[in-house]
Order: sequence, then structure tokens, then C-alpha cells
Amino acid sequence: GVPQGQRYQTGFRLACKLRAADVPQEAAEALVLESARNCEPPFDEETALEKVRRVYSRYEPKATTQRPEFRLQFTSMKDLLALPPDPTRWIWNQTLPAAGASILVSKPKIGKSTFAANLALSVARGLPFLGRDTRQSAVAYLSLDASLPEMIETFQPFGPRETDPIFIHAGSAPKEAVAQIMQWVKENDARFVIVDTLQRLFRFQNVNDYSEVTNAIEPLTEAAREQKIHVMFLHHAKKDAGDDLDSAIGRTAIRGL
Repeated sequence: GVPQGQRYQTGFRLACKLRAADVPQEAAEALVLESARNCEPPFDEETALEKVRRVYSRYEPKATTQRPEFRLQFTSMKDLLALPPDPTRWIWNQTLPAAGASILVSKPKIGKSTFAANLALSVARGLPFLGRDTRQSAVAYLSLDASLPEMIETFQPFGPRETDPIFIHAGSAPKEAVAQIMQWVKENDARFVIVDTLQRLFRFQNVNDYSEVTNAIEPLTEAAREQKIHVMFLHHAKKDAGDDLDSAIGRTAIRGL
């Protein structure tokens, strides 16, 4: 969130701090690049990398004989309330946090994928959705229930463009799908992942088994929190159920998620 006019100096200080801590140059470059992308507006990546190379060639890491002691840091309510709003807090304002997961539940064939496609386009273009702002980002859409031609039909009513940064996988999910998803979003700087549907990704033997569902999903949700990515799962409701989360198949684990 560093604004224009402060980006160069802030990035330089970060590179110096990483060098002083003897962080490997490759890791420092990755961290500085991520910081450059988060600036408002994003900072030129080649300039950011050149800054790291210059710092690492010019300065030596600080000698240290012991690790600094970790201490708890408490912030007063006064200082907390004085903090500026975090512009990266939400993917969809007040609805989908940038580091977390959500689940979109409804009965079959009433519009989950249509809703998700419309939201994906809004995020890809940085446009408001249902009256709430979105944070522009590339979007990964795993269509595990539908083919590519079917996905074209889903997106077509909303006027998709060749330049929309939406990337679709249609078909089955491989066994190592979670690791592949997180690797792909990291390499392509995506911040929003749609999984259509939950059951098709994890192939639960018993979706009502709380332990099975939680143990399968947690690695992906934890990785999403760490990388500040939002993962939205689409999931079916029971055909004879009501309209809240208790309608979801496997409702106990799903409500916990």
C-alpha cells in the first residue's frame, strides 16, 4: 500500500534490511517484488530487482552473535483506531477477505457457476460487484463439474474479453491439486481462486465426516491465509433443504469452514 512518491525509498530500505539480516538474495528479490506489486500504484519490477542487486553487491550482512529476542508487542486501542484502512484487506469489500476462504452454497442448477463467473469478471477488471468494490486481480477458476465449452456458455452473457485475466481449468483435479493450485497462483500473481465444486476437488468418501472434511480442506485454507489469497468453494445444498448454511451437504464441517 505504499503510495507514489514513497515507493523507491521504501523499497530500498526493505532491500537493505533484508541484506542486513543475511536473507538469501533470491528470497530477497521475491519479497521485494511482492512489495512492489502491492504499492499504489504498483512499482516497476525491473527497477525493484535492480535495487536489490545493487544493495547486495555493495553491502555486507551485519555480523550478529545471537538471535534477537522475540518479545510480544501490544498496540493500544488508540493507536489501533488511528491506523489507516488496509487497501489489501478485501478481494470483495466487506464480503471476501484477501486471506481466507468462503463457500457458496445452493441447490443444484440454480446459478452458482453463473454467480461465480460474474464475480470473477468483476474481480479481474476491478469493478464493483453488487454495489461493493473489488480488488483487481487475476482469477483462477477450477471448473471440475463442467467442460470448457460449457464454461464459455457460462461466461458469454457477461461479455468476456481476451484481455480479462481469468484462467480456467476444466475437467478432473489431479491428486496433487492443492499444491499445484498454490504454485500456479504464486507464479501468476492471482489473488482469487474459485473451486467449482468442493466435492470434485477433494473427493470425500463421506462428506458428513467432520474430520475427513476438515483435514482435507485445511491445507488449502492455511496456504490461502499465508499467501493472502481468497479461495471460494462452490458446494451443493440438499434438494429438500432450506436456504441457510444448514442446507449444505455435510453441514457441520461446512459451517465450520
